[in-house]
Amino acid sequence: MLATATGSGTRVLMMISSRTGFAHNIDLSRFRHAIDDEASELSSFARSLRVRTQTRPGAFDRPIDDMKSALKAADAPAAAEGALEICGRQLRRLWLDAASSAANRSYRSPTTAQFVATATGHSTNFGYERELQPTELEQRCTSFFGSAPDGWTVDHALVSSGQAAMATVLHLLGSLKPLSDKRPLSLAHLGAYFETTEILALFSSLLKVIASGREALTCKWEISPEIVLIEPIFYDGKFENVDIAALSRKLYRARTKAKIVIFDDTLIGAANHPEDDLKKLQAISPSAVLRLSSGLKLLQGGLELANVGIISIYTPDTGPLRAANIGAVVRRIRALFGLGLRLADVAALEAPWFLDRDHTDKYQDAVFANNARLAAALADSGKFFENVSHPVLDCARGGAPFCVFGLRDKNLQAYYRLERLVKEESQKRKIHFEQGGSFGFRGHRFEVVRPDNTAPFLRVAMGRRAGWSLEGIVALLRELS
Repeated sequence: MLATATGSGTRVLMMISSRTGFAHNIDLSRFRHAIDDEASELSSFARSLRVRTQTRPGAFDRPIDDMKSALKAADAPAAAEGALEICGRQLRRLWLDAASSAANRSYRSPTTAQFVATATGHSTNFGYERELQPTELEQRCTSFFGSAPDGWTVDHALVSSGQAAMATVLHLLGSLKPLSDKRPLSLAHLGAYFETTEILALFSSLLKVIASGREALTCKWEISPEIVLIEPIFYDGKFENVDIAALSRKLYRARTKAKIVIFDDTLIGAANHPEDDLKKLQAISPSAVLRLSSGLKLLQGGLELANVGIISIYTPDTGPLRAANIGAVVRRIRALFGLGLRLADVAALEAPWFLDRDHTDKYQDAVFANNARLAAALADSGKFFENVSHPVLDCARGGAPFCVFGLRDKNLQAYYRLERLVKEESQKRKIHFEQGGSFGFRGHRFEVVRPDNTAPFLRVAMGRRAGWSLEGIVALLRELS
């Protein structure tokens, strides 16, 4: 590794740029298992789409045939990974074309005589598209998340995005009977996602945020906030893990009890079952526990088929609220504000791996393992990176779908140089490492994030794919450190 750096980082960047680093002509057989594993998954995707679509089912065979030919001809792992990436994008395009083509046959407000169906032939009915009820997909949630634990009832609703899920729930709060008539309602935000902070600010007449971020973790509540919003893992300069049991004990000792608990599960993926958290919260007897998540990130095989937000509503059997009643209000809000899924989205999300527990667990585990691998490899970073952040390093609990790197040189120009270097070196070394935001893809991404009020940082989001590029990215960033 390099151990020399100037204040601006320029010397390090020049030294790295002059090296070839990770050789791209390495033996393909070393990465055969990872290549075969992903090829098998893509073939499974194609088969499942072929049997479900009502038009041109044979179209999904072509990308697989082309992938197999390309893999057979590949003489280096970079070429093999390129074939896998192309195949995934082709399958995505074919499925989205089929989904949108079916949706485009009907008006947004169809006549009563018009038959409205998705690409799989599933019929639906609505007067206006914003009133569409994605009943079949919501029924998938039941098997995906499992039944409610003893003493609880659950209902699930889908909306147009993770942010729409948050907006829907905030609209909902004003109508829930257990919340007092006083306004604003107090809310503690144990999290730091910047768009959530901005949404909360839009509801200032309804909500008063009395603590947020790391500050909310350390509060000793004499009077509990009426609403507690929790991001179980969040990044606020470093990754923080919310200890639900400890939080519940702290809230229990307060003179009043929190009434509504909201989880934003987007960063942790789709947990197998919320039973453990519900047990830990029983001491404060919340009237409802709402779990929100973006279904785009880690639930769609990395293909980003459609934006979708998931709202899961849990109510205790002995409490004043019923999950089904809250679900009905959520669906009404969804229709009134146009926060629901479009028909084309519903059709796209009928891809069978969406809300499939076996596939999702395997996919999420791969993404989390690859990011933990990168964090562990960079844990002893030297003079170039001032800090490397990931839950395994910062709080020794939980996982995350990305890592954060801070430079010693806080100047934005140093980050621009770093961005250019990573892009150039990735191309030179023939590793698949794309510049872009978000996370949860099949491949790997990086971006320089430029927050308004804090120092910029490099975010690296390792995807599902193991093998050549994963190893190359680890090698490149270790050289930088």
